[in-house]
Amino acid sequence: MKRRIVVCLAVLLALLACAAFAEAGVTSIAQLNALGRKVGISQGSAAETVVREQLPEAEIVYFNENASAYLALAQGKLDAFIYDYNQMRIAIESGVEGVHLLDEAMGEPVRVAVGVSPVSDIPALEDKLNRFIGELRADGTLDDMYRRWVVDGDEDMPDIALPENPALHLTVGTSGIVPPYSYYAGTALMGYDIELAHRFAAWLGAELEFKVYDYGAIIAAAASGDVDCVMANLNITPERAEAMTFSDPLYEEGLGVMVKGDAPAAAMEAAAPA
Repeated sequence: MKRRIVVCLAVLLALLACAAFAEAGVTSIAQLNALGRKVGISQGSAAETVVREQLPEAEIVYFNENASAYLALAQGKLDAFIYDYNQMRIAIESGVEGVHLLDEAMGEPVRVAVGVSPVSDIPALEDKLNRFIGELRADGTLDDMYRRWVVDGDEDMPDIALPENPALHLTVGTSGIVPPYSYYAGTALMGYDIELAHRFAAWLGAELEFKVYDYGAIIAAAASGDVDCVMANLNITPERAEAMTFSDPLYEEGLGVMVKGDAPAAAMEAAAPA
C-alpha cells in the first residue's frame, strides 16, 4: 500500500513538474530536443536539415505559409517555429501577437541566392546572373538594398526603367508572401527580390514578367522552364540543387526560433542573432 502511494505521489509530482515547465514556456533551444516537442518549419526550407541534426527527438511539423505557423504557435499547437530571423522579426513588428523570438541563433547562417532554371530560353542565364550580382556587389547596390528593405524596413520601391524595345523576355518566379523580400502592397509586388528582378531585367535589356507560386510549386516551375529564375528569399539546399542551379549567394540569413508568449524585457532589447 505504501509503495503504491509513493508511486502515485511520484507520478503526481512529475505531472506537476511538466505542467510548470509547459507554463513557463520554451526559453532555450536545448529544451526543444525532447520527445513530444513539436517544431514547425517551412516546407523545403534550409531549416529542415538543421532541425534534424540538432533536434532529433522533436517532431517536425511542415507549413506552406508562415501565417498558419504563427497562429499554431500562439495557440500552443507548436513549441517553436524555426525560420528566417528577419522575416519573423518583421512579422512581430507588424502585429503578430502571442509569440516572441529567442535570442539564440539556430545553426549556422543559410545562404540565399537566385534559383536558375536548367531549361531557360535565355542563353547562359546563370553566367549573366553572376556577372550582374558581381557588379551590384562591387558598387554597393546589394548592401544598400539589404539595408533599405531588411534592416531599415524602407518600403519605397525605386523607379527602375525597363527597356522600351526589349530583346528578351524574363520570367521570374516569386512568392508574394515573404516580406520584406517578396510581398504584396495592395495589388503591387514589392520587396528586395522584386527590386532585384527589375534591376536584372533592365541590365539584360528584357521585358519582365512575374509568376507567383507557393514554395511547394516554385521549384517545379523552375525545373520545367515555366520561369527563367526564382527570386524569393530562396535558401540554397541540396534538395533544391537537384532541380535547378543557383547564382552566387546574395546574402546570408540567420535562422531564428519563434516561441509562444511575450518576450522577456531583456530579450526585446537583444540584438538579432548573426
